[in-house]
Amino acid sequence: MSGLRPGMTKAQVIGLLGQPTASGELKIKKYCLGTTGSRAAGHGIAQTTT
Repeated sequence: MSGLRPGMTKAQVIGLLGQPTASGELKIKKYCLGTTGSRAAGHGIAQTTT
């Protein structure tokens, strides 16, 4: 899990973790939406990744 950072795209996270399992999918959503970091950053990221 060393390379994971909040705000990464789903593709980047899958690249590090491999195809997600059900629990992995939640983890990916967590990183993609930036819920582990500040809400403001999450909003900016959500716009750029959709």
